[in-house]
Amino acid sequence: MDPPSWNPATVWRERRAPLLRIEDEDGAFGIGEAWCRQDEIALSFAALERVAAAIVGADAEALSERPAPPPAGWPEAGAASAVAIALSDLAARRSGLPLAALHGSRHGAVAAYASGGLYGPGKDAEALAAELASYVRDGFPAVKMKIGGLDAEEDLRRVRTARAATGDALLIVDGVECYDRSSGARMAARLADAGVAAFQAPILLADLEGLAEIARHAPIPLVLGEGAYDPTVQRRLVECGAAGWLQANPGLVGGVGGIAQLAALAREHGVPLSPQCHATAVLQATALHCGTIPGVGWVEHHRVHDHLQELVPDGLRRPVAGRIAIPAAPGLGFDLPDHVRLRPVFRLPR
Repeated sequence: MDPPSWNPATVWRERRAPLLRIEDEDGAFGIGEAWCRQDEIALSFAALERVAAAIVGADAEALSERPAPPPAGWPEAGAASAVAIALSDLAARRSGLPLAALHGSRHGAVAAYASGGLYGPGKDAEALAAELASYVRDGFPAVKMKIGGLDAEEDLRRVRTARAATGDALLIVDGVECYDRSSGARMAARLADAGVAAFQAPILLADLEGLAEIARHAPIPLVLGEGAYDPTVQRRLVECGAAGWLQANPGLVGGVGGIAQLAALAREHGVPLSPQCHATAVLQATALHCGTIPGVGWVEHHRVHDHLQELVPDGLRRPVAGRIAIPAAPGLGFDLPDHVRLRPVFRLPR
């Protein structure tokens, strides 16, 4: 990524993403992707090998119906999710239906927000505002930006400049867990005054009590759950009243089926679920297909971490009348490019 981009936690100079392609013995295939920590991607590959060892030779349909075991950690959760996505993609391709049809609807138009607004070299408030305004011109009715990388006053100037440049679009702000309880509460109030619609991740996800306290007093909803791989975390977030929006990555929570289960939880508690994505076209398309599941609200459409986007069907790249239409192509609607060489992990003997 040249030039690099950053948030308060990470400088992005490249994107590492574990991609997976599963083939059945008759040549049918499905593709998936695992969420992973960039500097620990070797753990993700090792987990994928362990998962693959357990499924080679098994019946794909039976695997899809098997209950997922409790995750032992993020590498196992990501690996199992990549496999789940690939198996769902395979099943949908066999049926001649889009992936969305497995748990949502065959057709549908999905509400998506454009995610970006990172820091960069020479990227001042005006450059940030121009970036977000371009997403609105592309048809996105909501946009998201980062804060926490500068002092509070300068970040708020960036927010106000972005707010003025994006017109009627909703503005979501991501704090990347860089505040403490008191500063997070103050920032929530000031963001509301600046016209922000929602505040993502003000403090550490592990501080459930602190998040609930901020949510009780914040005039805008908190968006919470990114990076959580254990569904009990999302359950606690909604049960304690902390999450005004629940968030989950299909590459970490069990693929489309995992998102469907969390959407049911969100409906039960009267909050929307937002599928989150920042990786390649595989997870981006999966997240958008998840947008048709009842209970799912806004889907993140990343405009910086949008690698391999040339693979995605045109209809998934840009909204029409504020929404993204799910195409009728089977499965995810595309395959990995020919020039990508996937390391064979296991092959059945011929």
